[in-house]
Amino acid sequence: MWHLRRRVWLPMPVGLLLLGVACCATAGLAAQVSKGPGDQAIAVAVADGHAGAFVAWCETGVRQYDVYVQHYDASIHATWATGAVHVTGAARLIDTYDMPALVADGSGGAIVIWTEYNLRNRSGQILAQRITGEGHALWGTRGIVVGEGTVCEPRAVTDMKGGALIVWGPDDLHLQRIAADGRACWPNGGIRLGVGGVVQVSIVPDGKSGAIVGWVDGRRYAELMIPDTDIYAQHVDASGRVLWSGGGKQLGRHGTLPSLNASDDGGATAAWVRTSGRPEQAIFAQRITFSGVLVWGDTGVVVRHSPSLWFLREGAVAGGVAAGASAFWMEVRSNAWQVHAQWIAKDGGHSDGDEGVLVSDGVVSPGLAVSNGRGGVAFAAWAHKETMAPGAALDYARIFVQRFGANGKTQWRQGGVPAGAPARGAGRPIVVADDGGGAFILWYAGVTAGAREIWLAHVLADGTAAPTNIRLGEASR
Repeated sequence: MWHLRRRVWLPMPVGLLLLGVACCATAGLAAQVSKGPGDQAIAVAVADGHAGAFVAWCETGVRQYDVYVQHYDASIHATWATGAVHVTGAARLIDTYDMPALVADGSGGAIVIWTEYNLRNRSGQILAQRITGEGHALWGTRGIVVGEGTVCEPRAVTDMKGGALIVWGPDDLHLQRIAADGRACWPNGGIRLGVGGVVQVSIVPDGKSGAIVGWVDGRRYAELMIPDTDIYAQHVDASGRVLWSGGGKQLGRHGTLPSLNASDDGGATAAWVRTSGRPEQAIFAQRITFSGVLVWGDTGVVVRHSPSLWFLREGAVAGGVAAGASAFWMEVRSNAWQVHAQWIAKDGGHSDGDEGVLVSDGVVSPGLAVSNGRGGVAFAAWAHKETMAPGAALDYARIFVQRFGANGKTQWRQGGVPAGAPARGAGRPIVVADDGGGAFILWYAGVTAGAREIWLAHVLADGTAAPTNIRLGEASR
């Protein structure tokens, strides 16, 4: 998911077709998620388990920020005829917002989690609402309060029983499990993971109704005044037991912008950018088992490293299976950003050379997103710079997506599949695997400064776009 303002915790969070400054949709390519009068700033998506997807987004109103949820079928048709569900309600004033989180409930519905923060009394709350597949709210008109105080940017995964595991910070890292009926499973505001001042938090399911939480940790800076950060993770089981002692497992040193990915054995695979400790940057990866064993040594394995490379970013990993995982990153070559991929074998080795495989060049940065599919499949999406007619604006880009098999090899056409036509300001995609081997892609684009729009596309398992002749806009509201 991506955050467009304030602190970035992860990636994680939309398809657009713009010619000049006019909006239009292209049959079989993309549909506009929202066409409200405000700024549609950030969005998240999750597959519904039945070939469709839920999308949640933040939108500026006259005096507040609002969070909406809508459901789309495989052909990008909004299925709720009454419009998107306004989960924050019209009566409350929210001074600022964070990226919402979205979890499928396993019964055709979804749970949306968001932050409400009032600057006047400096108070904040994490709230959650469960929405059925028909668009009905189950947890009251306002939802339920998950956490209070200095709260920021919740992240969530399914508990595989109709509820969700929700983590938030930043001063104290907390984890709470919410049951399918909206009941908090753990008392006193959830489980405190024993660390503060963390950033870039992520969470993945462990396959047994628990979760593994990863973050960038500044404890060495706080204790020794060393300006450096490390990558940590902690495992909490379904009953709320913290399984790894010592304040979590250190996955690696000198890191930032981590990506955490669930492995099929209940553990996790992580990737991060090393930005200190040595003058040059590098991409590292680590694998940790369900019980907390570091598979790839105490500091992880080097995925990409070169003394001549000073600009590496957005190291990410996806498709974790027993045989290995796919790693992705962006780097600068010939004054242009490129997307690269590398298959990491189960022993931490890789066979694609130090540079990996070139996925795409001419990429807009930042803007790399990855996602798990079934059976070790991975997806990557990015924004590619586009050359328009002479005299046209220079900030046009097009969103592309590529599928990688369980062996790390590309499975769709070379250069990826376009998710929409070139658009002004298109960028920061989010990719979410569907339940049939394809993927939904969200992204935003700006028609004018301060007025962004959110778009959605669906690419099927065979690498073709889902057919649709409907332009979504007011219909989704």
